[in-house]
Amino acid sequence: MIPFLITAFVIVGTPGPATISAAGVAKGFGFWPAMRYQTGLLTGGSLTHFIIWAVISGGLLSLVSLLGPQALELTTLGLGLVSVCLLLWVAWKIGSAGGELRVDAADTAPGFWQGVMLNLVNPKIYIGMAPLYYGTGYQLGWNNQPLEFGFKFAAILLLAFVGHTAWVWMGSTLNEVRMSPRQSRLLNIFFGVVLAAVTLWMGLAMIFGV
Repeated sequence: MIPFLITAFVIVGTPGPATISAAGVAKGFGFWPAMRYQTGLLTGGSLTHFIIWAVISGGLLSLVSLLGPQALELTTLGLGLVSVCLLLWVAWKIGSAGGELRVDAADTAPGFWQGVMLNLVNPKIYIGMAPLYYGTGYQLGWNNQPLEFGFKFAAILLLAFVGHTAWVWMGSTLNEVRMSPRQSRLLNIFFGVVLAAVTLWMGLAMIFGV
């Protein structure tokens, strides 16, 4: 169980597109708009876990394999391209946020559904989470597979909530630090550029990997 928990914490808590975007939204638009976005990330990620369960335990993987390796490659490429486009849009929203928190921040910030879609089509989750459920070294040895899946799902969701909330808190703390509008604007741009850079790096690695 310890290897599973450590690996899950590293995957969900370390810097990545989802965590950087959550911190950036908090910096540009405030804590509660970012929490709404984070709720979408967690919802989309949770749905992804059930898709992984259906594909591997439900035999859908065999159906995909019958269509040939190109089917899986094209599916991964398609999901990745959609994810990259959404992340670049989020990066632009963060980078273009003004230096002062506006009254309409909750209406203009990336929201719940953007977070859902982002993690629902994020190939990193499919690639990173599938081994946690079925990979060698991460099995708990329980005879009840649905119960083991439920435990792992709850543990990952809890770790993701804690980790993402920490990033949101960090971003909102920067929002509350007394700084000039110009400095705050430059920091928003920094978050947007970092997220765009990570997104493009991930996209290029995915395209050339496929």
